[in-house]
Amino acid sequence: MKKVAKKLVILSLSIIGLVPMSCKKDFLEVTPKGKLIAQKTADYDLILN
Repeated sequence: MKKVAKKLVILSLSIIGLVPMSCKKDFLEVTPKGKLIAQKTADYDLILN
């Protein structure tokens, strides 16, 4: 029973430790170079045509 409890504690601590890293929104602000990113409807028209 102690092995199961120890694994559960380790698993829960690792999940708690990963949650703050996965919630960062900094990666959303990076725009790729050389790619057209549609922000307006005119941009979508250019991509479509």
